[in-house]
Amino acid sequence: MLALVLTACCIRLLDSPVLVAEGTASYYTRQSGTVTASGEPFDENAFTCAMREGAFCTLHLVVSEDGRSVLCRLNDRGPYAPDRIIDLSKGAMERLGATERGLVQVQVFRFDSDSIRIRTPARLSRKLQICRFRPGTSTMKKSRMTDGSGR
Repeated sequence: MLALVLTACCIRLLDSPVLVAEGTASYYTRQSGTVTASGEPFDENAFTCAMREGAFCTLHLVVSEDGRSVLCRLNDRGPYAPDRIIDLSKGAMERLGATERGLVQVQVFRFDSDSIRIRTPARLSRKLQICRFRPGTSTMKKSRMTDGSGR
């Protein structure tokens, strides 16, 4: 069983991730607070990404050619350069150690929401935003706050 740690939360994977793309990743910045395609404000320090396709709020594991990895949440559309497969926030690219180059070869894996269980240690009071979208659209169907207990 594979376990990942993300911002003091323990994420348990029930199924294997699906490889969705291999190629060049870049990172992008814009003015903080600018609205992304998903409707949330852009935060260059968050672990988020932009892809041409895919449901918003889906988690993607981005693995660089040197083995470094980062877990990102899809919240925007792009990249617009035809030779790129994913745009990462600056924070995500820093985790991969590639901000100086600006480009890195990666594999991108998608986690289906039904295959992930998030558990937050009781001592933490952080809340996680869980969002769902109607199939085939980008409109939010349901949103709720959770303490990470999986309920």
